[in-house]
Amino acid sequence: MDRRTFVKLMGAASAATTATLLMPGGLGAPGVVKDFFGGNDFKIGVLLPTSDAYPEIGDNLLGGMQAYFGSRSQFSPSFVVEQVPHGYVGVTDRAIKLAQDDRVDMVVAGVSSKVAPQLRDVFEESRTPFVVSNVGASPIPSTSLGRYGLHNSLGLWQSSWATGNWAAKNIGKNSVIITTLADSGYASAYSFHLGMESAGGHVSETYYADLPVEPGEESVLDRIAATKPDFIYAMMSGSAGREILSEYDNWSMPPLLASGFMAERFALPNTGSAAGLLSAATWADALDSDENRSFAQTFRQHAEREPDQFAALGFETAQLIDESAHAVDGRMGNGRTVTDALSSATITGPRGLVTFDKETRSSTAPLYLREVRSKRASWHNVVIGKLPGVSLDDASDAGVMGAVKTGLLNEYLCSS
Repeated sequence: MDRRTFVKLMGAASAATTATLLMPGGLGAPGVVKDFFGGNDFKIGVLLPTSDAYPEIGDNLLGGMQAYFGSRSQFSPSFVVEQVPHGYVGVTDRAIKLAQDDRVDMVVAGVSSKVAPQLRDVFEESRTPFVVSNVGASPIPSTSLGRYGLHNSLGLWQSSWATGNWAAKNIGKNSVIITTLADSGYASAYSFHLGMESAGGHVSETYYADLPVEPGEESVLDRIAATKPDFIYAMMSGSAGREILSEYDNWSMPPLLASGFMAERFALPNTGSAAGLLSAATWADALDSDENRSFAQTFRQHAEREPDQFAALGFETAQLIDESAHAVDGRMGNGRTVTDALSSATITGPRGLVTFDKETRSSTAPLYLREVRSKRASWHNVVIGKLPGVSLDDASDAGVMGAVKTGLLNEYLCSS
């Protein structure tokens, strides 16, 4: 990647936004933030991510939290929201404002795994518990979170590892990856390599669909067809993923597996090419459990739209906070006590059983193998199996911990 391409991908930072005080309740349409006042049991600060590729990401994370507290909890916290622009410019200043000026009792930080350590010193000084809630493109060492930080993620790097391991055992040993510069960041693509290798497979080539094609040069799909892999692993968000899926039926190609976010309903094209698409993720909209059905119904009532993985993550993060608030009898002013309660929390939520490891302060959730199927004229991800989990010890031994394979600060879906 040349310097000009890299700078263009990074983009310019957007202007700072002001904080908004919110009460639990429906957000309405994506992108619309309503002011509510009240809810004085305790105060939650939120560092809200923004994305051009998927604008609903921040609204759904916050909407999931509000839906939970507005329907399930005896506590009624208020939310102080700071929107964070692309590249996370000014994120430390926003964290300082939440901790020192707004004096929140805790913070939910929708920031990337590389940016999260920048918050450690701010919240150490103010003794404010904070939960990093993100896609989980790479693990975060507990030392980078300090005494008050925890990590609750959608487990993208674990999903990538598990997909590679399963595919090498069940489809073939030789694979290629098709991705974009942004989507391949952190440990997500690297973890797929390691998953393949753990089952005796290998990745023979990685193709970047967003690099310019010179006149007379073969297209990415031409080059993949010539490689003759056993299967293709696609890691692409937004329009890039839809374009590949739309074109896939027109080519004589090997089987295609997708990353969990590429296979989400919002990302799929309205064509038959999505049918049967396999992916791995920690949540599925058609997951057959009472907790998931109840979550989906609650979110629809409060937010007036369909839930996604980020809504599930927000709902579950609120559930973990609620659990810790009960453990300390609602006394949320003691940061160390609240952090200890969070690190001991265990819940059964939309994704299933979720626990925190006291040593790593990272959550563990089930990993599902999913298949895209059509139901009532729309796509759904149906769980067809469970995949073995991957521990942080495995990540550390394999060099995944802290592995940043591209120079982009924004994780998957927050990169454009």
